Amino acid sequence: PHGFPGVNVNVPNVVICGGTSSNPDSFSTINSPTKIFTLNAPGVTLRNINFSNGGAEGPKCSVNIADSGCRVENCNFDNCRNQNGGALTASSAATNTVIDGCNFTNNQAIWTSNAGAILMNGDGSTISNCNFENNIGANGGAIFIDTAQNVNIESCNFTGNAVQESWGQGGAIVSNGAGLTIDDCNFYD
Repeated sequence: PHGFPGVNVNVPNVVICGGTSSNPDSFSTINSPTKIFTLNAPGVTLRNINFSNGGAEGPKCSVNIADSGCRVENCNFDNCRNQNGGALTASSAATNTVIDGCNFTNNQAIWTSNAGAILMNGDGSTISNCNFENNIGANGGAIFIDTAQNVNIESCNFTGNAVQESWGQGGAIVSNGAGLTIDDCNFYD
């Protein structure tokens, strides 16, 4: 249901893990057509979670990061279709965000919006060891860095990402912020 507000995480330094106490490396799957988590506290970590909305056109991304030092580790985002950051959005308050070891597949920014997978506005953030495949946005098929400065993208693979509008830019990445570093990444059609 589009009216579900999702879970607001307001406690700092909490770890939300898809595993169990007996199997901490296992995954949990959350299938919802709306925003699932908003991280409103610093240092929150999401780990080992599969996010999917089954392709519904929900009004929010699966994860909205709104505070500093948050981490998204070893998560999968599949078929998320939302406005401005199909799977994940990090606001300007989300400085030093780390997204590591995640897979972003078949996500789309709808209603001619930017960032099929990630919309990044947090300065000093890092996206590393991630795979981006078949994501679509008006600008930035996979990643759109709007205002963020000094973002690092390291050891990522980009395959088949595209823009959906004839005027769009950056099938894989668009950056309006200064100081972008891209290191050891692979780009494929």
